[in-house]
Amino acid sequence: MSVFAVEKYKRARLQDVGPASVNREIAMLKHFCNYAVEHEWMEAETARAIRAVRLLKEPPGRVRYLSTDEEKALLAALPRSIRVIVRAADLSGMRRSEVVLLRKDAVDLRNRVITLTKTKSNKVRRIPINDALAKILDEAMRRSTSDYVFTTRRVRPYQPDSVSRAFHRAVEAAEIDDLRLHDIRHDFATKLRRRGVGIDVIKELLGHADITTTMRYAHVEQELLREAVAKLDKPKLAAPLPRQTLKRHAKVVDIRSVAKKRPRIS
Repeated sequence: MSVFAVEKYKRARLQDVGPASVNREIAMLKHFCNYAVEHEWMEAETARAIRAVRLLKEPPGRVRYLSTDEEKALLAALPRSIRVIVRAADLSGMRRSEVVLLRKDAVDLRNRVITLTKTKSNKVRRIPINDALAKILDEAMRRSTSDYVFTTRRVRPYQPDSVSRAFHRAVEAAEIDDLRLHDIRHDFATKLRRRGVGIDVIKELLGHADITTTMRYAHVEQELLREAVAKLDKPKLAAPLPRQTLKRHAKVVDIRSVAKKRPRIS
């Protein structure tokens, strides 16, 4: 193994995946070099050279979410069987395969929680179930005689790729630009951020291993700040302030009457 081989691998991998994926693989290789040196599988000098390989510059993370009109148009264009899957994704933030291949034993409607054991980060993730999501899951599980929540008419689980194709057809029918099924996950996070949910909480719900990935949703704060300032364009007359009062012994006392009764100090 050499630095030249690593650089050649980086260029070759860029044909199939993005810079972020390549960087994760190179980082793993650098970690392996330490292990290899400890077990005398690699010379220390070679390991140092490989660890010095520079990572690729990563572009800003994509964040695409739905406007109110886009959401209405999309749901109207989706077939009912796929619409419930998309709605479940938008209410839970689950990844495509997580929601499409969701099993009944992962859903606990009594305690209102979904427990995912097979995740991208290889960590168990628990997602709270709100009322809207509970209704969708309950109806889907009642209809399904399979171990899966969402099934076809032949009582078979949907394939993630087939759901993506149906989603793409609905996007075209609704005349929505630049929208992918994975963007529903972004829509989930953006809606939470708009409602004041903290980045750390969103990180746990999405199952991100690194909070820097979740920080892409911090852009919502700037939007809210702009909206707040924009309200100053049309100022309204302020309502008269209420008379100030003091509370003493559970009684409301007018400040002006108290001032009148106060003895003068000569």
